[in-house]
Amino acid sequence: MSGLEQYIKIHGKHLTEELVGRIYPCRWSSKDILNSTQKKVYYNVISATPGDILYIIYKVYTLNGWSKSKCIDYCLNVIGDYRFHDNCIFDDYLEMLQEKDIEINFKDFI
Repeated sequence: MSGLEQYIKIHGKHLTEELVGRIYPCRWSSKDILNSTQKKVYYNVISATPGDILYIIYKVYTLNGWSKSKCIDYCLNVIGDYRFHDNCIFDDYLEMLQEKDIEINFKDFI
């Protein structure tokens, strides 16, 4: 994957909203989702970026077809779980790209 090391130097092992949008069509506006997540109180959300949050929400929606509210609750529970670690969402994203044989030029997202 071209530009991956450069991307990680700038963004760390976190997703940007644009990177998530490349894979999942945006069913709901990013602003609407992020406003909804801020209305709920969770203790570990700080370690996830808006892109990380959007990725989980869109992935869960794609797999289950749940409502926005249920997807947000699930996402925040995952991020709030004590077993959550900082780069697991990014690693999942890379695995998904490999499984679906999707090539992304990460330089486009720097």
